[in-house]
Formats: sequence, structure tokens, C-alpha cells
Amino acid sequence: MVNLSQAGKQCLSHLILNAFLNTDSLYQHTQHGMGRMSLGGFLKLTQGVEKEGAFYLFTLRLIPVFPFWLINLAMGLTKMSLFKFYWVSQIGMLPGTMVFVNAGKELAKIESVKGILSPGLIISFTLIGIFPITVKKLIALYRSRRQKSAGNY
Repeated sequence: MVNLSQAGKQCLSHLILNAFLNTDSLYQHTQHGMGRMSLGGFLKLTQGVEKEGAFYLFTLRLIPVFPFWLINLAMGLTKMSLFKFYWVSQIGMLPGTMVFVNAGKELAKIESVKGILSPGLIISFTLIGIFPITVKKLIALYRSRRQKSAGNY
């Protein structure tokens, strides 16, 4: 329930940015090299979204390298539809949410100092550490296979 509420707020920030910022002029400035702002990150994001579409956002949601609020603001400047943004965000955040909810559940079970070394808690914290690394490797494997299959045509 908390996840859905947060996603609703994220979609709202996306909508607000798309409604009130003139993203077309921002695109023109970045394409013509105008302006003194550091827009390298924005260009990389928009190129990633244009090249990989929703999968790019899905990857950002699965691997929590950047804060979600920053992803929300940046995605508000892309051409991704609000509907796609919402559903890809929901699906991308679900696995990480499940890992952290499980860790919280295990922490709540601690009744003594012995509980700190319980197998459930150790597994939960191991999952928190391994999850982003595993996802990153799986995504790299997927991308390399996709590039190989694209090169065969």
C-alpha cells in the first residue's frame, strides 16, 4: 500500500514537470549545444530512454544507484508517457520493496541479542547486499545477448 502511494506521488511529480516545463526548448538547447548548464546527465538519460524505452526506467528502479526523487524529476523531462512511467515504476520497485519488507519483518522478530544472529535476519541482510549486484549482472547479460542477436541480423 505504501508503495502504491509513493508511486502515485512520483507520477504526480512526472506530470507536473511535463505540464509546466517546456521540454521541447530544453531538447533544442541540448541538441544545438546552447546554454551553459551541465546537461550531460540529462542527455544520457534521454538517449537511454529513446534507445531502450521503458527498460531504461525499469533498470533505474531495480538498481537503486540514484534516489527515486531524482529519477522522478529527470523522467519528467523525457517523452515517456505518464501511464508507462507509472507501471514500469511499480514493477521495477516491487522486488526491492519485497527485500526490504522482509528485512524489516525479520528485524521485528528480534527479542534478544541472540536474535541478531538468527538465520532469517542474516539471509535478509545478505539479500539486501546481493540483490542490486545480481540485478546489475543480469541486466548486463541481457544487454550483451541483445546486442549479439542484433548483430546477427
